[in-house]
Amino acid sequence: MVNSHNHPKFKMLRAKYGWEGEGRFWALNDIVAEAENCMLDVSKKYTRASVANDLGLSLDQFTEFLNYLVEECELFYYDGNHITNDHLQEDLARVMVDRKEARVRKYRGKKGGSPELLESSPELSKNDSKNEGISEKFARKNIESRVEKSRIEENREERGSAPSSEPLFEQFWTAYPNKRNRDKAEAQWKNLKADTSEGLFGLIMDGLRKYKKTRQWQDPQFIPFAHNWLRDRRWKDDMEAVERAPQKQTEEEPVLDCFKIDLEDFRD
Repeated sequence: MVNSHNHPKFKMLRAKYGWEGEGRFWALNDIVAEAENCMLDVSKKYTRASVANDLGLSLDQFTEFLNYLVEECELFYYDGNHITNDHLQEDLARVMVDRKEARVRKYRGKKGGSPELLESSPELSKNDSKNEGISEKFARKNIESRVEKSRIEENREERGSAPSSEPLFEQFWTAYPNKRNRDKAEAQWKNLKADTSEGLFGLIMDGLRKYKKTRQWQDPQFIPFAHNWLRDRRWKDDMEAVERAPQKQTEEEPVLDCFKIDLEDFRD
C-alpha cells in the first residue's frame, strides 16, 4: 500500500482526476472501512449524497467518480448495492479472526468456561458465517477477474506475442473491442507516448468508453482496428456527430462528405 501510487490502477485514476482524485479515493476507502463488514451501501440516494458531500463533490460528480473507480480502475467492487475492495475484505477477515480468538481467550478465563462451548455459540456461528459469506462472495469476483486476465495472457501466448512493456497499453487493449493487429496498435501507442504524457491516457480511455456506447460500435463491422483509431486520435471526435452518422450506406443514396466513413479505418 505504501507504493500504491506507482500501480497502473492509480496512474489511471490520476490521469483523469489528478492527485486530488487519488486523495478522494483514500477518503472513500476510509468511509467504506467504517461501514458494516467494510461494505458501504450506496443504493440509497441520501447515502450517496452524504458521501459526495464528504468528498467535496456534487451527487452527479460522485456517481461519475465511483463508476470510474469501479469500471475503469477496478479499485472497488460493486454488487449492485454495496462497494468494497480486496484489501478491506482481507483486513476484515484478519480482524474477525483476531476478535474470535480474543473471545475464546476471554471465555477460557471464566469459571467452567470452555472454548468448545464458545465455538458452538449460535451468535458466534451466525456472525462468522455472515462474514465468511461476504468474503467468499467478493473473493469469487476477484477470482473470476483473474481468470479472465489469465485467458487474455494465454491467447497472447498462442499468438506468440510477448507481454507489453507499456502497462497502460495493456489496460487500453483489454478494453478495446477489436482484438486484431495488436502489434500495430502497440506501435501507435508508443508514438503517442500515452504512458508518460500527463492526462493523455485518461482522455483516450474516456473517448473509448464513449465510443463503445455509440450505435455505430454495436455492429462489430464498424469498429476500426485499434491502431487506426489511435493514429487518427478518434478519442477527440465530436460524439454527437458520430451518433448522427448513418450506420450503413448504400450506393444508390448520395452521402454528404461530413458523414462519410474513412474506409482506411477498417483496412489491415
